[in-house]
Amino acid sequence: MNFYERFNALLQERGVTPLRLAKEIGVPKSIVYEWKNGVREPSADNLKKLSSYFGLSVSSILGINDPDDEEQEVLMLLRQTRQLSEKDHEILLDGFRQTLKLYLSARGGEKNDE
Repeated sequence: MNFYERFNALLQERGVTPLRLAKEIGVPKSIVYEWKNGVREPSADNLKKLSSYFGLSVSSILGINDPDDEEQEVLMLLRQTRQLSEKDHEILLDGFRQTLKLYLSARGGEKNDE
């Protein structure tokens, strides 16, 4: 996956419009649209802004696989739960714990069947 594909996927996954991104990271909207349309790639400074905004490494923003990115993304999502009410935060975390426990037990069961 190259930058153009990764960038468009991130916009779609996160529900972010190019205009909103431009405003939030302080980059002219024309530049963001050029990234979106594959006309140009971001400068080093803008890569840092994108990395910070999306909570991913620069290599991931460029479309280069980085094993730590998935962990960083989970951490970023968990940090976003701090914006919720205390009750909603706990409900979400409890759901995550239960889902992870079910997943790991099912996965462990698959290993035993092999």
